[in-house]
Amino acid sequence: MRASWLMQAGLAGSLLLAGCSGGGKSAAPPAPKNGPVQAAAAPARPAPDERRLPHPDLSTPDSAYVPLTSGTQLMFLYNAFSGLPPDFERMANESSDEYQRTSDAFRKQDLLKALIPQYQARIEDAKAHPYVLWQADWTHIEHYDMARKGFPLLDSLLSDGGSGYMSDVRGYNFLLSNSEGFRFLSVDDEARAREIEAMMVHTSFPIRIYAFVQSADDQGGRNVRAHVVKVQILERNSGRVLIEQKAED
Repeated sequence: MRASWLMQAGLAGSLLLAGCSGGGKSAAPPAPKNGPVQAAAAPARPAPDERRLPHPDLSTPDSAYVPLTSGTQLMFLYNAFSGLPPDFERMANESSDEYQRTSDAFRKQDLLKALIPQYQARIEDAKAHPYVLWQADWTHIEHYDMARKGFPLLDSLLSDGGSGYMSDVRGYNFLLSNSEGFRFLSVDDEARAREIEAMMVHTSFPIRIYAFVQSADDQGGRNVRAHVVKVQILERNSGRVLIEQKAED
């Protein structure tokens, strides 16, 4: 079922919020009904020269990061950062149930006129909030590496060619530009490492990825590209942060 999100006099566009999460080599537990989908790694898509892109302020507080919970957010982020004129008709076809169902040409015209100002406002809002938070319920950590003092992280979104998307509005991919720096999580504190290692027998770990949207393009798909600011691994029951790794300046 889709939940209504656009409201105006006699007009409503609705969205489906559903999905799942996954990562790593092992098979994931049953996917939750709501959340992101982390796709299996695909051949890496060409990325812009990051030296020419804006970079995040690493001191930005966690409260400034907007959680990504629907494909419409990726749709608006894509239109905010691609530099291309928005295709409002396509956006209406992708995100408005009422527009999709209507065959009356005049009704479609009226609906689109009502939706365009809302789309424009959402695009401007996305442009003003480039700090985003990707959350998944499950990720795969390998056993502690005694020599390197840390845990290898095998997460599909952070792998070479990895991407994520939301299942309510398909066709928009979320990609990370500096993921290679987060595939090994350093834990020098032996007591903390022992605690995490003991948990691996009984549970999987939720993951949070804090990122800064830098650009969007249509190279091999409609891609929203972001720079990882930090990654957190959480204790499942309490939500306590077990590991936090930040990007280097």
